[in-house]
Amino acid sequence: MPLYHERLNGPAKPEEISALEAELGVTLPEDLKRLYLENNGERDDDFNGGSMMGLTFLSLEKIAWHRKQYILPSLESPDFRNTTDWLRSVPKGAVQDLYFHRNWIPLFTDGQGDYLGLDFAPGPNGEEGQFINFGSREEEHCLIADGMTSFLQLVNEKLEKHARDVVIIEDKGQKLVFGIDGEGHLTDDLRRWTRERYGVPEPR
Repeated sequence: MPLYHERLNGPAKPEEISALEAELGVTLPEDLKRLYLENNGERDDDFNGGSMMGLTFLSLEKIAWHRKQYILPSLESPDFRNTTDWLRSVPKGAVQDLYFHRNWIPLFTDGQGDYLGLDFAPGPNGEEGQFINFGSREEEHCLIADGMTSFLQLVNEKLEKHARDVVIIEDKGQKLVFGIDGEGHLTDDLRRWTRERYGVPEPR
């Protein structure tokens, strides 16, 4: 949609990527670097929903900001309980049963403390760099894809297959996309697709 293309920032500089890697303490995958060398996230302004089907595509600066503002303070707070008995991973053991980890890198956000991003601290059955959902309200963590490229391919495939079922909301004369199949927002779709792929029933 032209509206979303217009919201994307210009390219990041290689030195900005290197600075973020140093701050995160990880080496970012090459496909992610190429993506940011094309578009450094999207504009940071008052907008109802982001360019990734309602989720905001974080700039390098905003990745660091969300980590400092929300993720690390939660992990360091004595009042924050980072695990519960009802957290689960799909498939089992792929993602650690935590709300946050300092080596989970946020790339997209709903603006309410939940994210899609890369996992550099996987569970015993996962792989470093896998694409997952996580956050303060995410109690079912899914191995959505093996990385950023696979995630984008998955979304494109589903859009092509379910083009007629895309959830479009009109707001102030603008048409905004918020998911597929009418089941909810994109993260809800991703959880459902992951359960189906691994034959896991919905949680009760």
